[in-house]
Amino acid sequence: MSDPPPSGGPDNAVCGGVGFLGANARRRRKAIHAMTKNLQHSSDNTTHCGCASSADCGPTPLPRRRLIQAAGLNAALLLSGRSKVMAGPFDGNDFDPIIPADKKLSKEWIASLYDRGNPLSASGENLRFIGMPINGICTGQVYLGGDGRLWYWNLDGHRDRKQIGAGPRFTDPDTFQSPMDQGFAIEVRSDNSAATFTLDSNGFEDVVFTNRYPMANVTYADKACPIKVELDAYTPYIPLNRDDSSFPVIVMRYSLSNLSGTDQEVSIAGWIENLSNFRSGKGRQGRRFSRFTERDGLSAVECWAGSISDDGAEEQADVFADFEGGDYGDWKVEGDAFGDRPATGPRTIQKLSGFDGKGLVNSWTGSDKPQGKLTSPDFTIQKPFINFLIGGGNNTKSLGMHLWVDGQKVRSASGNRSDAMTWTSWDVEEWAGKTAHLEIVDAASGGWGHIDIDQIVFSTQPASGNSETPLERATDFGSIALGLLGNEPAEFVDIQRSATGSNDLFTRTNSKVSDGDTFQRPLRERAFASLGRTTKLAPGEHAVVTFTVSWRFPNARYVTKFGRSPGEPDINEYSTRWPTPVDSAASVAVRQAELTDTSQTWTDTWYDSTLPYWFLERTLIPLNCMQTQVAERLALQDGMYNLDEGVNCCPGNCTHVWQYAQGLARIFPVIERECREKVEYGKGFRASDGAINFRHSIGEFRDAIDGQCGTILRVLRESQMTTDDRFLESIWDRTRQSMEHVIRKWDKGETGLLAGAQHNTLDEPWFGQVHWLINLYHASLKASAVMARQMNQPAVADRYERIVAKGAPAMVDMLWNEDFGYFVHNPGPGEDEKHGSVNGCHIDQVLGEFWLRNVGLDPVLPQDKTRRALESLWTYNFAPNVGDYRKVMTAGRWYAVEGNAGLIMCSFPYGKIEAKSGKKNYAGYLNECMTGFEWQVAAHMIWEGMLEKGLAIGKAIYDRYQPQDRNPYNEIECSDHYARAMSSYSAFMAVCGYQYDGPSGRLAFGPKMQHENFRAAFTTAEGWGQFTQTVKDVRQDNSIELRYGKLRLQHLTLDLAPGTKSGQATATLDGRTIPAVFKTDGNRQVATFPGGLNIDNGQTLRVKHA
Repeated sequence: MSDPPPSGGPDNAVCGGVGFLGANARRRRKAIHAMTKNLQHSSDNTTHCGCASSADCGPTPLPRRRLIQAAGLNAALLLSGRSKVMAGPFDGNDFDPIIPADKKLSKEWIASLYDRGNPLSASGENLRFIGMPINGICTGQVYLGGDGRLWYWNLDGHRDRKQIGAGPRFTDPDTFQSPMDQGFAIEVRSDNSAATFTLDSNGFEDVVFTNRYPMANVTYADKACPIKVELDAYTPYIPLNRDDSSFPVIVMRYSLSNLSGTDQEVSIAGWIENLSNFRSGKGRQGRRFSRFTERDGLSAVECWAGSISDDGAEEQADVFADFEGGDYGDWKVEGDAFGDRPATGPRTIQKLSGFDGKGLVNSWTGSDKPQGKLTSPDFTIQKPFINFLIGGGNNTKSLGMHLWVDGQKVRSASGNRSDAMTWTSWDVEEWAGKTAHLEIVDAASGGWGHIDIDQIVFSTQPASGNSETPLERATDFGSIALGLLGNEPAEFVDIQRSATGSNDLFTRTNSKVSDGDTFQRPLRERAFASLGRTTKLAPGEHAVVTFTVSWRFPNARYVTKFGRSPGEPDINEYSTRWPTPVDSAASVAVRQAELTDTSQTWTDTWYDSTLPYWFLERTLIPLNCMQTQVAERLALQDGMYNLDEGVNCCPGNCTHVWQYAQGLARIFPVIERECREKVEYGKGFRASDGAINFRHSIGEFRDAIDGQCGTILRVLRESQMTTDDRFLESIWDRTRQSMEHVIRKWDKGETGLLAGAQHNTLDEPWFGQVHWLINLYHASLKASAVMARQMNQPAVADRYERIVAKGAPAMVDMLWNEDFGYFVHNPGPGEDEKHGSVNGCHIDQVLGEFWLRNVGLDPVLPQDKTRRALESLWTYNFAPNVGDYRKVMTAGRWYAVEGNAGLIMCSFPYGKIEAKSGKKNYAGYLNECMTGFEWQVAAHMIWEGMLEKGLAIGKAIYDRYQPQDRNPYNEIECSDHYARAMSSYSAFMAVCGYQYDGPSGRLAFGPKMQHENFRAAFTTAEGWGQFTQTVKDVRQDNSIELRYGKLRLQHLTLDLAPGTKSGQATATLDGRTIPAVFKTDGNRQVATFPGGLNIDNGQTLRVKHA
């Protein structure tokens, strides 16, 4: 996390939509009517368990308030889907404790938790927020929009104004934006007429988007168009195969169908704009290039930019102003910043250097407060460059030199917060012959509120001492290509295109362009390229045309300072594998069938499930953060993954955020494994004492206890997602050392309790006995004991287990409050140690137990206490309308607004003890709803048998991220695509009852719902596939179908479904009986395969009970 903004709420809270309060009176009236017909109080069980608690569970020490007026019961309504009412009605008494203990969930909404439902789909206005990351892992960030357009296009890690901690992406979500003009269109010819339709919501009346993440489907239909178009968009995405999921390539597969009764000639084409140096190239000299290339199965147009090499011609230069006279001459002086004459060097404490001669413009007078302006006489632009020396502040809005042409400001430059003056050049050739003037402005009075200018020269060449980054070194330098798959010749090839959009798209043919042809133009000009293909369709006939969009932006930044520092130059790893974007597209082209089929197989496996679509979508989607600027893989750092918390937010693979994430370890385990090796136990590891820097790349070394303990647990998880002990053997000594560091620093007496300053994910150290940190500490000790035994160190394991044996009961004795029904935080004795959750009901209070579930280890706390703590989180923290809670608890950021349901970070049902220390902004975190924490609790509840409540928390998140309200592909905390949200995958594992330990060959399933007919995907170290369970006549039948890779098993554990009996069982592989020994342990049956069992891709293991 990073510092939140000052407390308060958004200017305009968002209402309306799925899971929201009605957007208009009619919807609200309908919702109230439906709600009053569907009220329910239910009790908790595995079918339709109760999400309602006794009203007595919510004491009311907080001031009573009238949250809902008699005439406005709709203020607490929540709508799920497009018509389902979530909860209510409520009256003022329900809200005495701010969060009603009785959630009053409606029958209809509860049913939606379990219903299979339909895939997320959108049309019309509901398309506008959709932005699905569609590029390969660590290749930038490109969105597929709801209408099939590609947008956002952040390939260089540029940070925008919304990537701050206030969460404006949630309350003010993005709509379509793009730094370039790119798209696709069709032309339909019939009876000597032709019509063009762009493939987006501007070109077609009826556009429907359907989620299949990591793929998507978009359909286009229009009464005026006889052709129906269907787009299947994706990038190769194959779990367990990191390299084949890291292409900088998007595949756009268009199916064209003739719905008319006559023959139709249909052309389809796409265009791209030269995106290279679109920021850094402004006012610079250079060239834009485009080229047509033909490869095996691929035709492509490629665009890039480059500098102009020195042609050896002698420079011709005229000095316009050198400021060597006793006054400013014909320059007009305004204000008092510049005085009545040029400066003659530095003033007072100024460290000024780099100026030419004695005189210069210098608005530092010993203070930054004076303001003013210098305006040059008019001149005619006759040479292509204006060169000058500049220094001072870097705020171009209030400082700098500006070029004005025909009343328009066309160029601006400012300093770099330094008085070491450097050369800057402006390319002004496009205004040759125009009348212009210069303005040197100082309208700033804060720090670095001054400007230095000298030696303004009109020249035929840019300044040789130009300090600007060469075009080829800028992060926005790169190349982009549009490809057309297939061996048929491309048509409409145009590498000289200057028209935007679909204008004149279908007028040029490839007869004018040959393989290798290249065209160039000045960098200042916009440049495009296009190509396409024509097909003839008889009535009812269809054809498929597939495009690729690919890129190569090699330059990256390795951030080594917190904040907005641009970081050190580096290289994107993907750019080392393909010299050009045509090469990456060609790699996809030659393997198209394989990559497409395997990606499609995974997508089908994931969604061909009996589980609700909403659940499948929300538990997988957060993994898309790896397809955004959250993640970069750096070639100069040995291919290390450099991971932010959210997009361009909080760098350094933050251990106390990433330790919540579970999905990546199960879908692409090699990435998590390499992060342990190269980051936490590599760059971030201090070998002298075993401490782990919680932000590996930040110079100030700081260890965070939750991040350190979570990383130890991650080592065990990563080892379980391998097939042997080699990974653990390579990292165990460092892992043990990191465990010893925790004991030595925070538990010197080995009491199992913690003391001292305990920095954690809430961004400041907590003190005293902190429930959730102690529990996480115990979980890491237990995991370390397991690893120690695997490494044949039983004495080490015994010691760790002894600490847990002492600490867990001590934690219960000290921190369990029987009257409250949850664990509390006992703050430290010092006056500066009083902040934290204290007597509140904190969301992470049993986080260690959650982690033990993830790695298949037994709990350390009494289960009745754990379950009751989770029940209390439901009672006290789950708000059917977060808006009502935030009316009282105003501090914090907005990740759930009026009308949203959510799980509050920390409630205070027994009265809040105001913190006497700590930062107020950090205290605001406790009032927020953040999905990564919510998913952690949801998963834990499901594991503990509280199925309905866990599903309800997840469904509330789903309802918050409906497309009519915001981007459903962007779970936000602090910034976009927040990594912590990948804890969602744990909920999927919990529903499946999935456990896996590769080195021991153990795999287990125990579905928590749909026991009689259950089907879901699974992954292991080397293979993935589908698990099924059916029950008929009290006989249980389970199967494992492997659809990718391979799987070696020693033991398969299956929970017996309710109502079934353990009897004689048999195991078959592809119908052939295989040796297996069956043993029943309570409600579980364990099948052991003597000598081990190898299952290959395409094979099915079946266990059938008589």
